[in-house]
Amino acid sequence: GGQIWTEDYDPYDPFTLEDSHRVLPRSFKEEIEKGNMAPVLITQASIYPQGRIMSILLKGIDPSQKVSELPTDKLLEGHEDIPAIIGTGMARDARLSTGDYITVRWRDVDGTFDAAEVHIVGMFQCNVPAVDNGQMWIPIERLREMTQMPGEATLLIADQDYTWTGEEAGWVLRNHDYLLKEMMEMIK
Repeated sequence: GGQIWTEDYDPYDPFTLEDSHRVLPRSFKEEIEKGNMAPVLITQASIYPQGRIMSILLKGIDPSQKVSELPTDKLLEGHEDIPAIIGTGMARDARLSTGDYITVRWRDVDGTFDAAEVHIVGMFQCNVPAVDNGQMWIPIERLREMTQMPGEATLLIADQDYTWTGEEAGWVLRNHDYLLKEMMEMIK
C-alpha cells in the first residue's frame, strides 16, 4: 500500500530526522487499530560494538503489527530489557548475534543524550538495505518513551487495503512508484 511520511521526512537527509515526527491524527489511529497501518518512529542513535562507534537509525514499530513482514512479534513486551531485532546485514557489520547486549545512545526531543543497554532478541533476513543496514528495530512505545515523543511517528507503512484520502495536513503519501523509483531506473 505504500508509506505515509511526515512532510519533513527525507530518508537521504539525516538532518531532517530531528523534526520529522508528528502526533498521529485520529483517522490514522483508527486505521492502525484495524490493522491497515503500522506507525514507525525513527531517530538517530549510536551503538558501540567491540569498542568502536557506529551510527544507526533506531526505529520503533508496533510489535503486534501485521502490515510488514518484519518478525516484530519477537519484540512483544515481557522483556525487562529493551528488546531489538536487526537484519543479518546489520548483524554482520556490527558483529552482533541473537542474545547479545549492546549500548545504544540517542537524543530525546529536547536534544538531551541518554543511553541504555539493548538486548538483541532476534534477527531477520532481508534484501532491502533500507530495512536492514544500520537499522535497529525496537517497540515503538519504548522509543516514544525514550525520546519523549508520546503518540508520534515519522512514517506509517500502509497495507494494500488502505486507501489514502489525502486529507491529513503534514502527511504525504509515498506510493510504490515513488518508493521504487531508483530501483526501476537502475533496472532500465
